[in-house]
Amino acid sequence: MYILLWSILFLTLMNISIKQKNIDYSFDLICSRQAKGIAILLVILGHLNTEFYNWIFMQPLGTIGVTLFLFSSGYGLVKSYQRNGLDDFAIKRIKTVMFPYSTITFFWLIIDSLLGDNHSIIISLLALLGLDYTRTVDATMWYITFILFWYISFFLIFKYFKKNWLKVFISFCVSGVSLLIWSKQLVGGASYQWGVHALTFPAGIFYALYGETLIKKYKNKLIIPLFFTSVLSYYVNNMIGRVDGIHYLIADITSLIFIVIALIFIRRYGIRFKFIEIIGDYSYELYLIEGYLISKIINSNIIGERYSLLIYVILLLVLAFSLKKIVTYKKNIKSKYEHQVESE
Repeated sequence: MYILLWSILFLTLMNISIKQKNIDYSFDLICSRQAKGIAILLVILGHLNTEFYNWIFMQPLGTIGVTLFLFSSGYGLVKSYQRNGLDDFAIKRIKTVMFPYSTITFFWLIIDSLLGDNHSIIISLLALLGLDYTRTVDATMWYITFILFWYISFFLIFKYFKKNWLKVFISFCVSGVSLLIWSKQLVGGASYQWGVHALTFPAGIFYALYGETLIKKYKNKLIIPLFFTSVLSYYVNNMIGRVDGIHYLIADITSLIFIVIALIFIRRYGIRFKFIEIIGDYSYELYLIEGYLISKIINSNIIGERYSLLIYVILLLVLAFSLKKIVTYKKNIKSKYEHQVESE
């Protein structure tokens, strides 16, 4: 674990470049890629910490990583909507989210079957569709059901409500459904996650529609106070010592503000973390794979603790790269076909 942490730090510091500055303080594509890279590293380290050391300071890392993913998703969908509207909204989500997820889940189902862990037809179908609230195949994939919930909500809100303030207001109202699911424990063990992350996706929508404009307008007058307030709030939250949903919710929000502001500020001076950006490009594929591999490699006694982490990292990188290639290959084949049809 120590070696993994130092390796990530070394690769990050050795791949810093200084290029064109971002003069408008926007959360641009480079910031988004870096946010996703940080997010998946936090998720992986958080999950591994649970299995190896259970260090207290690393316990919130996984939930902070998910918060970054959800914020980036809400923000990104608004920016996409501003460029293209809702054209092919469902098709794009199927291509970019469901196809990779269903592909890797089908692979997991085959592996489970070979290992003698057979699932019922209903569970298998629900898992392939991202609707298995029992989390039988991969416990970390509650996220797919959760993000599908927000995709549907986003589509309906942006289709039927025209005023931006109303879109934001309805989005946060919808988060009440997520909180209700948490309080009533409607989706089993994942209910807790629905509650902790209830506000994050709407926060991304709010930032895209209003927050970024305020940052651009007031710049350091707003950035610096927000930065230090988030640090102080995170520290006070940890000093209180309570460990429950409210604690993690506060940790998520304060960490989100800290990381987003830090990325914007760093980007303002043209600093880029190339290693983090590369990881960000593979973040979704890594997310789909890391949890299942932990359950099969880290948690098993087949390999032994000495080599399990090394084999885990190797398999994680190989499978994520392969999944990315499969998805990219499918897109390229379709693009060539569509180009041929248009040429005829």
